[in-house]
Amino acid sequence: MSVRRIEEEQLGWLPGLSPDDLPHPLPAGLTLYNRQGQVGLRARGVVGTMPLGNGETLQIVPKVGQANFLRMLYRALGAHQVLDRQFEDFARYSESDEATVSNLAARQLALRARDIMKLGATITRSPVIRRGRAVEGQLIPDQTALAVARRDHLPVVNRVRERHRSTPENRMVRDALHAASRILPKSEAESVGRIARTWEQRVTRERMRPRDISVVQERLARKQFGGPRDYYQPAVVAAMIVLGIVGVATERDVTVEGDAHLLDSALVFESYLREVVKESLGPQGYYVGKSGRTPRSLYLSGRFGLEPDIVIERDQHTILIADAKYKRPDSGDHYQLLSYLRAHDLKAGMLLSPAYEGEALALETERTPDGYRCITIGLPLDDPIASEGFLAGILDHI
Repeated sequence: MSVRRIEEEQLGWLPGLSPDDLPHPLPAGLTLYNRQGQVGLRARGVVGTMPLGNGETLQIVPKVGQANFLRMLYRALGAHQVLDRQFEDFARYSESDEATVSNLAARQLALRARDIMKLGATITRSPVIRRGRAVEGQLIPDQTALAVARRDHLPVVNRVRERHRSTPENRMVRDALHAASRILPKSEAESVGRIARTWEQRVTRERMRPRDISVVQERLARKQFGGPRDYYQPAVVAAMIVLGIVGVATERDVTVEGDAHLLDSALVFESYLREVVKESLGPQGYYVGKSGRTPRSLYLSGRFGLEPDIVIERDQHTILIADAKYKRPDSGDHYQLLSYLRAHDLKAGMLLSPAYEGEALALETERTPDGYRCITIGLPLDDPIASEGFLAGILDHI
């Protein structure tokens, strides 16, 4: 499988391709350029993989690096305990030429699916109607009476709870294994394909159902993949990454068109920041969430709702507002933060963005004539200890 690469936010020229080799319509976040017959693409706010019409695959590499982006993904989903144990492996894999966020997750998925089959897949019970000659489970009297009157061969109608492995998480892993076999290079795809077939034989052949995403999301949020089943958590998170449904689990949709697996990078960054802050301040009695518990609008009429990315409250009072910017903040971002501050009756707030190119943590404060302070923070994502340490103590900086 031939692979082409472009970096997020950078214009990448693709010699030898024609516009007909690209998906129609282009997924959101991608812009097509054409210069004297040469095709180029710029990806804004999306990363991942996309098949091309000539049989090649286009990889959109995160501007913050593969391993750092994958760490944000896992933290955004509350699965950092898993990631902390595996981060060195991710970092090592990410140095290879073929590495993408999707195929890093695909490799992990294959490994964790084998662990599940070795340690035991989850089992559930569902009610089914069964006919027989004797009572088992719960008898259904009216249907049994009709069957007896008709002299049916199996006249006793029962409702029983049948054990099976077709759970939301098992169906999700099943679909993700098949997707992973299409993402990885041929040498690895064959091995993952065998694991997918074994999964269907031992666990479930059923495909995902419409509500499976929300069910798995809720179970992740409630830490239900812990304890004796903690080996499920890395598989489920990897499955969500491979399937391109991380955005669904973190409050908004992502681009999933055809076989393209494109993740909303700005959304992942925002969710990552909020999760790290919540994990630190939540146990201390603070509320940490998006928009706050009391909705606010720009106007008294209720028009133009104000939705900061991170609102920290305690005892019904707003303590801090911060907005995530997966870019260098511009004047519009500062105006937006000032609107949030006025609505919440605060005098200071933060803009949080990545510090690119290996920069150290950067902090800059701007003041308005009427006393408002905007603190701009550049987080060095290649130094997660420094970034997450700052976020854990974010209230110390206002």
